[in-house]
Amino acid sequence: MSSHWFARSAAFVGNRPYADVRLVGSPGYQNTVTHKCLVDTGADYLQLPALAATAAGLDLSRATPRAVGTAGGMVMSLLFLKKVAVMVEGRRIEIAVLFDPTNTALPLAGRNAVLTPFNIGFDDQAWHWT
Repeated sequence: MSSHWFARSAAFVGNRPYADVRLVGSPGYQNTVTHKCLVDTGADYLQLPALAATAAGLDLSRATPRAVGTAGGMVMSLLFLKKVAVMVEGRRIEIAVLFDPTNTALPLAGRNAVLTPFNIGFDDQAWHWT
């Protein structure tokens, strides 16, 4: 049996866990920023600023607008893009990502970013609301 560990363990900040997340850029866009994302198991998806997508050379014209409700009751319009390659704590995965066009929302590592690297044999997309 193999163990699944993140390559670079990060300490909690206060009582909140954070994960290092970096978009895997298109050719010619390899110098993307690493984001400290709050691990939020109440969030379905990874959420990053739209500027990160642009810096990584991702085409946000393929993204679909999606209304997303926050824990505080606000509704935000984010851009939903499937099959985005990201590095989560040094492990490469391909997941759906929500991009914030206002670039003001806190980067979040939702369940798909937290569970997909472990690949423990169940459909990690099944609970998502569509």
